[in-house]
Amino acid sequence: MSAEQRKILDMLAAGKITAEEADRLFEALGADVEQEDEGERGRERAEDLTTASESGANPSPNPTPRPNPTPNPRPTPRPNPRVKIRGDLDEMIEMKIHGVSPEFIEEMRGAGLGDLSNEEIVEFKIHGVSPELVREIRDLGYGDLPAKELVELKIHGVSPSFVREMRDSGFGDLSLRELVEFKIHGVNPEFIQGMRDSGFGEMSSRELVELKIHGANPEFVCGIRDQGYGDLSAEQLVELKIHGVSPEFIGEMRELSGEELPPEKLVELKIHGVDRDFFVRMKEGLET
Repeated sequence: MSAEQRKILDMLAAGKITAEEADRLFEALGADVEQEDEGERGRERAEDLTTASESGANPSPNPTPRPNPTPNPRPTPRPNPRVKIRGDLDEMIEMKIHGVSPEFIEEMRGAGLGDLSNEEIVEFKIHGVSPELVREIRDLGYGDLPAKELVELKIHGVSPSFVREMRDSGFGDLSLRELVEFKIHGVNPEFIQGMRDSGFGEMSSRELVELKIHGANPEFVCGIRDQGYGDLSAEQLVELKIHGVSPEFIGEMRELSGEELPPEKLVELKIHGVDRDFFVRMKEGLET
């Protein structure tokens, strides 16, 4: 028994395929080998006819056997038909395991995805990329998407409703990569509106992602604004957040220094640990 036949029996025993499906696989395995053997015999017969035609003789039904040719010391290897059968069976098994049916493939074609590899079809099924999702995404203006990008949208939860929410929030021209970044980092309509309400004006998709990544939320941004820093860029806000410059720290430094310090000076003070305690100790030391 061949390895392919054993694999079919194992699947049948495990309940992954039915007896009828196992019969079809066995038939396909046997038919392909028989066709290959028949094709080889046909090629040999054609060679005999060609040789006879070139010599001017009429081929007889029972031609005289030709003498065995001198063996080629380095014969050209012929493709093994069982290799292709094995590959086909492995793909069929993979599709069966993950629930890929002929109907699913046909529905994907009907959704406008006609040129898919077997691997891509299996990926769709694994991650839940449905024909309905494909149609909705295409209707939103994202046509001719590679299969890989559709899978990525599904993995990260970028649904048609999320795309519509971003459009309603003023981001109607986002690329798929930007939509995925929004979803990964939690940039949602509430965050966008909160940033607008903070008084710092419109921000780009990249700026919103950077603010969200580093935890510069609307509450933090409003606190910075209330300390008199209402004209900072998104980059400066991120810099303050990264180095721990809080609204409270800004207030303390203003009180101790008696002046409004520029953002880069506040960052420098924080980096080097110059805080209220340091100020007090230094002042006491200088006065004694």
